[in-house]
Amino acid sequence: MAAQAEMRMYNAPRIHTALTAGVEKRLLVWIARRTPAAIGPDHLTALSPFCPYAYGHS
Repeated sequence: MAAQAEMRMYNAPRIHTALTAGVEKRLLVWIARRTPAAIGPDHLTALSPFCPYAYGHS
């Protein structure tokens, strides 16, 4: 049997220092609170190829 490498997850601190960091953080929290629990990261990733077309046709 081949030895498997042990993977460890670490919680890295997120340091936002951009000029718009405060607004971005509030916007992300606002969006997250309004997103249904049934919508997960994989759903959003699946939609990502269509975003440029939706933006271009608006």
